[in-house]
Amino acid sequence: MEKLSTFQALKADLEQLPLFLSRLAELVRGESQGQIALDGRRLGFLYRNILAYRAVELAKAQLDSQSAHPPLVDSVRYVITASIPIGLDEALPDRARARHQLELCCDLLSDFFKPESPMSRLDAIYELCTTHDLRRKVEILLQEDLADLVKCKGWQELVTQEGDVTPLAYIALQVEAHRPGTIPSEMLSALSQRITPEELSSGAFPSLKGEDIEYLDAIEELLTAAQTDLEKVVAVSHVRELTQGAGLDPQAIDEARERIQSDLGWLQNLMGSTETKGGS
Repeated sequence: MEKLSTFQALKADLEQLPLFLSRLAELVRGESQGQIALDGRRLGFLYRNILAYRAVELAKAQLDSQSAHPPLVDSVRYVITASIPIGLDEALPDRARARHQLELCCDLLSDFFKPESPMSRLDAIYELCTTHDLRRKVEILLQEDLADLVKCKGWQELVTQEGDVTPLAYIALQVEAHRPGTIPSEMLSALSQRITPEELSSGAFPSLKGEDIEYLDAIEELLTAAQTDLEKVVAVSHVRELTQGAGLDPQAIDEARERIQSDLGWLQNLMGSTETKGGS
C-alpha cells in the first residue's frame, strides 16, 4: 500500500510529465531527422515507467531511513534511455549517435524538473529547439536566460545555418560587446567568421547583367543610403539577394528597400532591448 500511495502521489506531483514527454518526442524527432519516433503508445510506456521507477526510489529511501535520493532529472533521464531500445533497433545505422541524440534532448529539457525554472523559460527552450524562424531563434538566444548547453546548441545551429546570416551574426557580436558572456566563448570565433570585410562593400553582389543595368542607380541608392556598419551589412545582404534573382524591376527594388528598413528596425530594437536588459 505504501508503494501504491507513493505512486499515486507522484502522479499528482508530476502532472506536467506528459507535457515534458510530448515535447521530448518532438525534439528527438527533429534531432534525429525522424529516425527516432516516439508514438503515443511509447510515450505512455515511458510515463508509467518513470512514475514506477521514481516511486521505488522514494520508497527505498524511506525504508533505508535515507534523507537523500537521486535528483528527479537523473531518474527521468535514466528511465528514458533505458526504456527506448535503441541498441536493439537494427533500422538505426548509427546506434551510438542515436543514443547521443536522445540523451541530448533529455538534457536540453532538464530544466523542466527544476522547481525554480519558470514555465516561460521552458517554453522558450522548446521554441528555440523547434522553430525554423531564424529571427525568433536569435531573439530567444539574446533575450532569454538559458542554460549553457541550450545556448551552445542554439548558437551552433545559427553558425552552421545555410544562407546569409551576416546581419544576425553582426548584431549578436555587438550585443556580446555590450553584455560579455551572452554568447558561449567557443562560438565567438565561428560567429565572427560569418562576417567579412567584403560584406560592407558593393563587391559582395554580382554585377548587373543585360537590361538590369538600367537599374544601376537605384541599386547604388540602396547601398549609399546606408551610413552605419549595421545598415551596410543589412543593405548588402538584401541587394545581393535582389541581384541574384530573376530580372529587376521597380517593384522588386521597392520591396527590397522595405525589407531593408524592416530588418534594420528589428535589429535595432533587438539590440536596444538586450542592452536595456543587461543594464548597459
